[in-house]
Amino acid sequence: KFFNFVLDDMHGEIIREQDKAYLVIHDHEQPKRMFTYATFLILVHGLMCWLVDQRIGLNIIMVRCAKPQDIQDYLVRFGEDIQF
Repeated sequence: KFFNFVLDDMHGEIIREQDKAYLVIHDHEQPKRMFTYATFLILVHGLMCWLVDQRIGLNIIMVRCAKPQDIQDYLVRFGEDIQF
């Protein structure tokens, strides 16, 4: 709810299906820059890992934005499986 308040044009939702969980980011306007989605993901994922006191692995990231020219930092941070 905090992120929904601070970031008024986007919010997250966690959906659980059997043994998997999905973090869905809803934005109200046009797709944001990858930096925006990555910042949101870093904050939420970091909080979730801290709350359970262990690293939660990410299987795949799918974003609506165009692929940035330099994605090396995102690949290091989130893994190789990022779909634009």
